[in-house]
Amino acid sequence: MDTDFHMVFDETKKHINPDREIRIGNDCWIGNHSFVQKGTVLGNMMVLASNSMVNSSIEENNVILAGSPASIVRK
Repeated sequence: MDTDFHMVFDETKKHINPDREIRIGNDCWIGNHSFVQKGTVLGNMMVLASNSMVNSSIEENNVILAGSPASIVRK
């Protein structure tokens, strides 16, 4: 999801949690019960293991990601 479904403002009324696009490359497999956080960019031909969470961009191609937070476990 690319949103938190609610707005959060600081003491100066500045919106501090804006929505951010998620971009997933071509030919990617995302395992069940996995989370891809807002603002994430994923490369092409990658596999995200089940029960993993991606909270930062991993733009490398042809990799397997696993864990929470997800990291590259195989190239």
